[in-house]
Amino acid sequence: MMELASEAAYARAWRSLFTSREQWQPYDLAKAGGACAGNLAHVFIAGYQGAIRATFPDVSFSGWAAFAVSEDRSATNPLPGVTAQAAGDALLLNGNKSWVAAVDHVDDLVVRASGAAAGYYLIARATPGLSLERNPAPSMLPSLSQGRAGLHDVRLVKSHKLDSARVPGIAATEAYCIYVAFAAFAVKLVTGAITEVSSRELAEMALGLLDRAAGQDFADDAEAMADFDNGIQRLRQRLSETICCADENWLRDQKLIAMYSKSIQARIA
Repeated sequence: MMELASEAAYARAWRSLFTSREQWQPYDLAKAGGACAGNLAHVFIAGYQGAIRATFPDVSFSGWAAFAVSEDRSATNPLPGVTAQAAGDALLLNGNKSWVAAVDHVDDLVVRASGAAAGYYLIARATPGLSLERNPAPSMLPSLSQGRAGLHDVRLVKSHKLDSARVPGIAATEAYCIYVAFAAFAVKLVTGAITEVSSRELAEMALGLLDRAAGQDFADDAEAMADFDNGIQRLRQRLSETICCADENWLRDQKLIAMYSKSIQARIA
């Protein structure tokens, strides 16, 4: 059964674990973060942090980061998106992002801006002009704090603009890292019931998936990633049918793991 650990408690555990996190590879970040997760929202965070660091390997993030690219698509009076304009030797960013993950505890944002100085920018939480607002009722993963960002004359130096060469692959990288975190979390879940035959089998499944993913880069091998996805989905289904079958939080949130499969399998269709 999943623990009802708070996001704040997980943030403390994550920061304690990764005191030298700049030296960790994305697989290691995802695996270790998943192993200390208390629920599937934490699994998402663990994989998400690994994916962001894989996408921006030259950035020394101060803690949790969010990839803030979504903008308001409301049919009426949508909030304006983020733009970046030159202002002398600096840049001014204004606008809004509609989704920020782990908004209560995020330390850095990677913000996509359009305009004359379009690009991806690193913005620390305490930057003047940046405001974060929590969504009180997110539609998915309610245990994950989620919200929006507002930027009003956020002034940055040009060195805050990031190399975006790896951004096109971030969706695939996110799926890989979240799957790794999920497999590590599954090992933790079944450890308490390891005397049961089904739990031993589940532990072997999860450990096998972790071994398969170690040192792998599925970005250019769609068939290998699809095979990895099949294994992850079988593990998710088996957990849902066995030790997690009465866990309402699990049954609600396990669709996080399921939702990546369609796009992964479509690459080989």
